[in-house]
Amino acid sequence: MNRRFRPPTPAPGCESLWPRSVSRSPGSARRRRSHRSKKSQAADTFGAEGEFLSAGKKLLDTGHPAFKAVTAVRGRMLSFWKGITLPYPEPGIRLIRQEDIGSFDVQMTTLKAELDEAVERLDHHYGELRSAARNRLGRLFNPTDYPQPLRGLFAASWYFPSVEPPPYLQQL
Repeated sequence: MNRRFRPPTPAPGCESLWPRSVSRSPGSARRRRSHRSKKSQAADTFGAEGEFLSAGKKLLDTGHPAFKAVTAVRGRMLSFWKGITLPYPEPGIRLIRQEDIGSFDVQMTTLKAELDEAVERLDHHYGELRSAARNRLGRLFNPTDYPQPLRGLFAASWYFPSVEPPPYLQQL
């Protein structure tokens, strides 16, 4: 067996915490009743039946440069993770060579710091994004959809569970 994947093989798992508040579909019973009413109004506008429509609302302008910066860092983290590792049958887990663990950890720590800075910049624009959402969404705007502050809502973490490589890698 190739020594790079000798059991137990390190397998960095990667998790990201991303707020659900970028878009929203109906949640609570009260909100669902309100949503049904608004959906019926929308259906009437188009001469359609409300039960055959689905709707959601975009809570933040995801095209705003500060939001794009946050998603760009997240994308770089995921690309790096996938680029230095191999797939593993368990979701969220990938295999890594023993000798790559140190550089992986350093790069992910650097990217996490970039993510934290990008979220901080987004937080500075959050008031303006909420105000723009209030204007765009009209009666659909709900202040409870917008938690304060954003710090802690966007996060990334990684861990190294010990796993057995799948048989196809043991033959390499």
